[in-house]
Amino acid sequence: MIFATLFTLGIGACAPAQSTPTRDAEFTGSAVEYQTGFEQCLGGKGYEVSAGDAKGRPESVVVPVGVNTREESKAFFDAMEACTNELAPRPVVDTDAEVSAFYRKWIERWDCLAGQGYDVGSRLTEASFRDKFRDRTLNSTPQELLSTEQQENAYLACPISQDEFWG
Repeated sequence: MIFATLFTLGIGACAPAQSTPTRDAEFTGSAVEYQTGFEQCLGGKGYEVSAGDAKGRPESVVVPVGVNTREESKAFFDAMEACTNELAPRPVVDTDAEVSAFYRKWIERWDCLAGQGYDVGSRLTEASFRDKFRDRTLNSTPQELLSTEQQENAYLACPISQDEFWG
């Protein structure tokens, strides 16, 4: 059986806290440059991946065709973890000012989706957004409020800049 699974890289707004090795200063390039470095690292480990396969989702890769068994999947995700540890840490939203800036980007996407007729629920206030962000219950993009079937078209209707880090 051949399958492809979307995997989003390091969306800090929703990812559970994990202990990671202490590394040097965070990555200073763009999200596209980080993604390119990540893809090159995976390529060096024998996996051909492309963010273009992720259909506009930020910081994502698709599990390559041919990764079918549980052992192959584990090896691929181990390679992803190794590459994450080899690259400088990606920027994380941490300060109140950064959370506010993230809210503005997030709500801009929410407004777009609502304007396109998608049912994305009630608009979050900045205070409720901040609470969800801090307790890690926030969807990293408003597109994730939609069903899996709707998400691809939603990312196309309201694209997210591939040159920005999200959360």
